[in-house]
Amino acid sequence: MKTLKLIVTLTVFLLATQGHSQLLKKLKKRAGKAAEEAVIRKTEEKVYDETSKKMDTILGNDGKPDSKKSTKGSKNQPVILSEEGNSKSAPGLEEVGDNEVVFKRGSQILYKDDFSKDAVGDFPAKWNTTLGGEVKKLNGFDIKFLKVPAKSVINLETTKPFPNNFTAELDIIIPEDAPIRMAAIGFAEKVPRHIDYMLTNENDIRVMFHSEGNRDNDALKFGTRNEALGYTYQVVKYSIPVNQKFHLAFEVNGSRIRAFVNGKKMVDLPTAYRSAFSNVFYVSAVTHGNAKSLENYFYVSNVVIAETGEDLRSSVLKDLIEKGNFTTNEIHFASGSDELQVSSNNILNQIGEAMQNNPSIKFKIIGHTDSDGDNNSNQILSEKRAESVKNYLISNFNIFSKNLIPEGKGESNPVKDNNTLDGKAENRRVEFVKI
Repeated sequence: MKTLKLIVTLTVFLLATQGHSQLLKKLKKRAGKAAEEAVIRKTEEKVYDETSKKMDTILGNDGKPDSKKSTKGSKNQPVILSEEGNSKSAPGLEEVGDNEVVFKRGSQILYKDDFSKDAVGDFPAKWNTTLGGEVKKLNGFDIKFLKVPAKSVINLETTKPFPNNFTAELDIIIPEDAPIRMAAIGFAEKVPRHIDYMLTNENDIRVMFHSEGNRDNDALKFGTRNEALGYTYQVVKYSIPVNQKFHLAFEVNGSRIRAFVNGKKMVDLPTAYRSAFSNVFYVSAVTHGNAKSLENYFYVSNVVIAETGEDLRSSVLKDLIEKGNFTTNEIHFASGSDELQVSSNNILNQIGEAMQNNPSIKFKIIGHTDSDGDNNSNQILSEKRAESVKNYLISNFNIFSKNLIPEGKGESNPVKDNNTLDGKAENRRVEFVKI
C-alpha cells in the first residue's frame, strides 16, 4: 500500500515538474515577444515624432498650412499644374469648362402643335391614341396641354417619314401626385401597342423619365434593342422636375440621336438610330404590375418637328454682316411673353459673336408677331421681345448698348398667311438690320 502511494506521489511530482518547465518556456517566449513589441512600439513612436517635426516645417502649430513655407518641390507632395499654369496640390485631374454641345432647332418647321385650336376636354386633331387623352388647361400656365393617361400610347399623325436630319422637341410636365411616374417619348417603325418599363425594343428608340415615391431613384432611361446591350435600358441619374414645365429636345443626324433636357445634353447615341424609326413620334404613360402605376399620367405641349438645313452659323455671318439683314424664327419666347426660352441660346450666341467681331456696326432689332390677340397688344409685345433680345446680347457679349436699337412692328408685316399654324410660326420672327 505504501509502495503504491509512493509511486503516485512520484508520478504527480514528475508531471508537475514537467508542466512547470513548459510554463517557464512559454513565459520566457511571451516575455521575449513583449520586449520585441516594445521595441517596435518605440520605433514607431520615434518615426511619428520625426514625421511630426518635419510636418511642422510645412504646417503651422494649428495644423493649417504655414503661409511662410513653400511646398513646391517637396518630394512627398504631389504637384500638378492648373490651366493657368500655377502649381497646386491635388490628388487628380480637374475637368474645366462648360459643355459646348447645345441644341439647335432645325431651320424648316415640318409640324408644330400647341393645342391652341383644340377644345379643352377634346382629343387633339393631329394625333392618334391607343387609349384616350384630353386637352387640358393648367392653373398657372397660359398654354394648353395634352394629358397622357396611364397605359396610353399617343402618336403624332404624319403623312411621310421624318427626313434624314431633323429635330423634335416638346414641353413636359410630370405631376408629383402620381405615385409611380414613367413618361416615355420615342420614335418607332410603327405605333407601339405597349411600352415596357424594363425592356427596350428593336422597333423603336426612346427616353423615359422614371420616378417613384421619395424620388431617391429618379433616373433618365434610354435606348433601343441592341445586339451588345440586349434589351436593357441605359440609365442616367437625373432629378426629374415635378409640377413644372421642362423642355425635351432631340437631334437626329442619320444614325446619331442626341437628347437634351432644358438645353443640357443627356443622351448621345452615335449609331443607334435607324431610318425606320422616323415613321412614328409618340408619347406614352407607362405602367407595370404595381397597381399604383395605373395612376400614372403626364402632360405635353409645344411639339415642334423641324428639318435640319444649312449651317446657321455661316448664314448669320453672311447675311448679317455681308448682306446687312438677317431674319430668324429660331428665337423662341414663352407664349404671349417676352421671356426668352433656352432653345434660343444657340442662334443668339452666333448673332452675338458676329456682332462682337464687328464692333463698329450698328443694328436694328425688329420684333414681329402673328395676328393672335389685338393689334395694340401685339405691338407692345413685339417691342418687349426686341428689347429682351438686345438685353441678352449686351449681357453676354462685349457689345455697346448704343449699337443695338430695338423696334417692334407687331403683326403689321406678315410674311405668311396668319390663317395657318405654319404661317403664324413664320410670322413670329426677329429681324436684324445693319444701319
